[in-house]
Amino acid sequence: MNEAEAAIDAVIREHATAGAPLKWVEWPEGLDRGGGIPDLGARLETRGFRSWGARALALELQGREYSPSAEVQGVDAEHLEAWAAVLSAGWGQPLPGVRLDCQRALEDPRRRAFLVFSAGQAAGTASYVLSQRSVYLTGAVVLPEFRGRGLYRALIEARLAAARAAGRDLATTHARPTSAPLLERLGFEVLARFWPSKDVPYS
Repeated sequence: MNEAEAAIDAVIREHATAGAPLKWVEWPEGLDRGGGIPDLGARLETRGFRSWGARALALELQGREYSPSAEVQGVDAEHLEAWAAVLSAGWGQPLPGVRLDCQRALEDPRRRAFLVFSAGQAAGTASYVLSQRSVYLTGAVVLPEFRGRGLYRALIEARLAAARAAGRDLATTHARPTSAPLLERLGFEVLARFWPSKDVPYS
């Protein structure tokens, strides 16, 4: 087994041992900072990974005001179990590993997570990561039984409102074809499109 194959297997084994979910991001050519693995996507597919395209989006927040259209709360230690349960169910990942990731996220001052509720039940979640000048939206999911109620939009609005309160004027994210259209309707601009080599680029 060559060095690249061994490195891939070591990462997969580490996450499996910890019971942690694994999403592997393959950057387009030219963005690799060195140490990249040739044909990473193809190597991952032979191990059962599935691939999808994404859009890079950004939104200038200056002069905008946001008010969530549903009940949204920031996550703290008190909400850890509810947050982990929603993420585990929404992403189909084992709860112990997800709980561990959530605990680590709560210790990171750059990260903030939110829960959206429907009739008192935790129905979805989303997070962001603060940088010096902007906020990066990540980790959004609404459980299937609660979809179609505007909860995903409420999670976007809550994070944008929090970003403005934190003094950030720019929001960025990567989105799949399922969520990108909603973000674009809210004013996000598409900066780039990424897709696996065997996919047809989507508009």
